[in-house]
Amino acid sequence: MQSTILGAAKVSGRLGRVSVGLLNATTRAEYGRFEAVDAEGQRVGEGRALVEPLSNYLVGRARGTFGETLVGGLLTSVVRDTGDPAIGAMLPSSATISMT
Repeated sequence: MQSTILGAAKVSGRLGRVSVGLLNATTRAEYGRFEAVDAEGQRVGEGRALVEPLSNYLVGRARGTFGETLVGGLLTSVVRDTGDPAIGAMLPSSATISMT
């Protein structure tokens, strides 16, 4: 399944000896169709269900040169609207990772 991007922005540049980059995107909630069947394979229902909640994704990076030393860091983050109990049971509402 694909997610529709509602909006995104990228900023990059240099601040003195440090290069920085930031990417942020928001995706809309996506729904999928389903059919429910019983143990004998008979269709007992159908409908639509949330398969991807409204989400925001962020990636940031900084890298600086100090003499012959290169120092950098990376940050990633996702925040989801997990108000739907079925999605909330399967997906964490947020996750963040940082590395240096």
